[in-house]
Amino acid sequence: MALILFRKIMFLFLLCILSEQLAAQFNVATDSVRILTFEDNANTPGIAGMYAPGTLYKNTSTDVNGSQVIEFRNLAGKLILRKEQLDDVPGPAHRGWICTYNIYNNRGLLTAVFMPETVRDVTHPSIYVGSFTYHVLQSTYFYRYDSKDRLIMQKDPDADSIEYVYDRDDRVVVSFDGAQKKFSMSRYFQYDSLNRVTTTGIGYAAPYRRMMQEIMDTTTRELPFLPEAYRLPQVRTYYDNYNYPGKLDYDATDIHHTRAGSNEDVETPPATPDSATGRVTGRSLYVMTTQQWLMTTYYYDYKGRVIQTLAENYAGGKDIINHLYDTSGQLLSSYLRHTNPESALTPQSTLLTMYHYDSNGRVDSVKKMLNDDESAMHTVVLNTYDVDGNIINKRLDAHDATQLESLDYEYTSGRLSGINKTFLATAGSMINWFGQEIDSTIGMKWKTRSDGIARAYDYSYDRAGRMLSANYTQQNGVGWTQDVEDYSSTGMTYDLNGNVQSRTNRGMNGIVKKTIDSLSYNYDGFPFNSDRVVSITDRVNDPQTVLGDFKDYTHINIFDYGYDRSGNVARDRNRKIDTLAHDFNGLPALFLFNGLTGGAQHYIYDALGNKLSKLAIDYSDGLASPINTVDKYASGFVYRNGKLQYVGFEEGRIRAVYTTGQPVRYVYDYYVKDDKGNTRVVLTTEKDTSVYAATMETAASGVENALFANIDNTRAAKPIGYPVDNTTDPNAYVALLNGSSGQKIGPSLVLRVMAGDSVKMGVKAYYESSDANTSDNTPEAMVASLLSALNGNVIAEGVHRATGTGSPINTVFDGTVYNNLTNMDPDQNEASQPKAYLNYILFDDQFNIVSENSGVRQVQGDASTLLTLAVAEQQVKKTGFLYVYTSNESAADVYFDNLIVTHISGPLLEETHYYPFGLTMAGLSNQALKGPEYPKNNVKFMGKMLDETLFKNGFKVELYHFGTRLYDPQTGRFLSPEPRGLRTPFGF
Repeated sequence: MALILFRKIMFLFLLCILSEQLAAQFNVATDSVRILTFEDNANTPGIAGMYAPGTLYKNTSTDVNGSQVIEFRNLAGKLILRKEQLDDVPGPAHRGWICTYNIYNNRGLLTAVFMPETVRDVTHPSIYVGSFTYHVLQSTYFYRYDSKDRLIMQKDPDADSIEYVYDRDDRVVVSFDGAQKKFSMSRYFQYDSLNRVTTTGIGYAAPYRRMMQEIMDTTTRELPFLPEAYRLPQVRTYYDNYNYPGKLDYDATDIHHTRAGSNEDVETPPATPDSATGRVTGRSLYVMTTQQWLMTTYYYDYKGRVIQTLAENYAGGKDIINHLYDTSGQLLSSYLRHTNPESALTPQSTLLTMYHYDSNGRVDSVKKMLNDDESAMHTVVLNTYDVDGNIINKRLDAHDATQLESLDYEYTSGRLSGINKTFLATAGSMINWFGQEIDSTIGMKWKTRSDGIARAYDYSYDRAGRMLSANYTQQNGVGWTQDVEDYSSTGMTYDLNGNVQSRTNRGMNGIVKKTIDSLSYNYDGFPFNSDRVVSITDRVNDPQTVLGDFKDYTHINIFDYGYDRSGNVARDRNRKIDTLAHDFNGLPALFLFNGLTGGAQHYIYDALGNKLSKLAIDYSDGLASPINTVDKYASGFVYRNGKLQYVGFEEGRIRAVYTTGQPVRYVYDYYVKDDKGNTRVVLTTEKDTSVYAATMETAASGVENALFANIDNTRAAKPIGYPVDNTTDPNAYVALLNGSSGQKIGPSLVLRVMAGDSVKMGVKAYYESSDANTSDNTPEAMVASLLSALNGNVIAEGVHRATGTGSPINTVFDGTVYNNLTNMDPDQNEASQPKAYLNYILFDDQFNIVSENSGVRQVQGDASTLLTLAVAEQQVKKTGFLYVYTSNESAADVYFDNLIVTHISGPLLEETHYYPFGLTMAGLSNQALKGPEYPKNNVKFMGKMLDETLFKNGFKVELYHFGTRLYDPQTGRFLSPEPRGLRTPFGF
């Protein structure tokens, strides 16, 4: 009995506790949750009072920083109000919170979503007097339904509505958005007897939804208000069989080119496909710009897996892909045969991809082979996993014991917390190319091998988790400071909807810290702000900037941006884009710069939105002399003007390398990415050796003057008695240097070098008089002569200027640096030898001297003999500019000849650093100088493609392609609304 009584007491005790918890989970009077209404036949929402205490569930969650999120749901479980804490001490109702209301009709269907800016106005007693009606209509998500509860209209903020028409089987047969309605166009859908979409297309008829719906409600006919003559099919989909026009026949040619590798339980490829009942067998896509159809046909095995896909591509060729599976359905390999009749050098290419799996069915290796070249098979990645299935190591371009890069991943509570953290933490380490430590709540650290400096962003957020600042520091000596460089992004403010209102970016102009952007955003509808920005002002505007930052060309608070009826940016005066037109599918299709005179760019898509081509027309030389550049895309292959540039793959790209008179070579470029998918480093398997020679012979003067400074100025006939030198034939001329009566500086070369490259150099020298042993110049005089020689030829990579006006070399390279260089090695500055040298000095991109790659070779040896000065091959420690030159400080003649510098490229092609919103840190990022034929990598922020089209007149696009819309990294804003809005009204 005692035990039974104890259990009853404990039960009642727990019931009391539970009751108190449940009571605490209902709304109270001070919550002041509004009852908002918006019925289908109403024009504006209404307020019907407040929810009585205890009529809403109240769920509160608190994050690790103590910030709360409170959700109120009605007794049916539908979300009514969501509040995110904004102030440190918020009020009990709406003050200090970011509030979003959902409004439902009397049938429980979502009819509106009030965004936080609207909620602020609705709940403000002095504002809500009906004056906010226009603001509500522009800034709210609206949904309307018919009597069958079918969604017939949805409207996103700052965009016209999308409307739907249904047939008697409740299938959408017509839809139209704002831009389509403007041109009396609509999208129509046709179905088969199994309710599968067979055709979608463009209908040309006045889009009157109510009229269309009334007709469809009384007929079983298919689109009676849209005759065939007013339909333009865009997508035709075929099912079940291959009895359709234009189908592509099964091709057994390559079915045995797929490989299983060391995988087991392999399914033998069938000689003929199996039944396709219930499956898509083909799809034909219309290309409106060129008025052509592109057919794709799918073939299946007996398990319903696609074993072959044949597709016509935009270049007039065909892409055939065969697939091989194991018995469990895992894809073991695919073999692609791609043809392009427009390409003279590469009309056909093949690509084999092989996958291997570990015992848990995870991909542990991927191999690639291009054009059936067995000797060029690459293991592009090897993966190792932990017991939880997380990748803990990734080896790129792996061999037995080596790889191009190894990435070690570490996790904390299942979340990625580091990449190559040992490399990051170890000063001077050269074992990796990139390392990162991640804590999304407080910041991150990162380092690249390019200069070996560890850098950090310290983040601060408001209570709602919106970034307020990203303070930059770097490890200078023993401390983390920003006194040398500063790439901070601060002063971020937002409205309640999350639209940024201000931001300041710091950056580097050469070696000088400066504020590069101080942006103020202005939105439509003031004082009831919408989400549509109308102008952006830069308070530190520099129209001549080359740092990639924002350019405020108008520099006054006017309407910089124009929009179409679907909410897409249609004009950007700051970029001098007068027209940005979107196609029927809402995809960016046409740019016109500065009217038409600045240039034009046109994208071509198929009917499903796959990008097929880009045409850039440069009118810099006049409308009568356009320069056309045509890019085409098919199955990962990218062409420019008919010439293959590269083939994309999972970890990078396979790049075509062209050398006159030789077959096309292919090299693999790999993208090393951070935790957000940003491409940080690009590494290559390409090995290239360039030899730069200053022979001084007149026959080579054209080439040598283009590469070296002070060729013609120092050329002289060989003196009588000059020893025989068979380096060149003939060998008639040398460089004559005299620090008193002639040129102090001889042939000089500036090279762009990347960390991991190698260089070696040598020169012949000759002198006759012992007077050469005495200097007749000050270090300052020698530097002045050097800079005068170098600045005649501007050498630059991006914003990094090695020579010319504005280059830091003019202030950094002074007499002290010159003196330190010549005295770096006492054995190379002997008093009894000529004061003449072969000099080499490496400055990194911040123009710090890299002592490991700097020094001199003194002219040492007997007079009247031919001497050789040489610098053995050495690896470049940091990315920067290598200055190589000959010099003579004395008043005696010293002759130099056949200066030869050999540059052996390493794996590093480029590295990119980013501000938090995706803008490239121009002063910190770098790339190798590869020449005009090199296709620059544009896979950058979050792994997206950056369109960097640059016209000769200076106009640039500089926008990222995020699938269906463009993103501006300078402003941190998309140029189109989220295409799915808030998904569907049924998701709440």
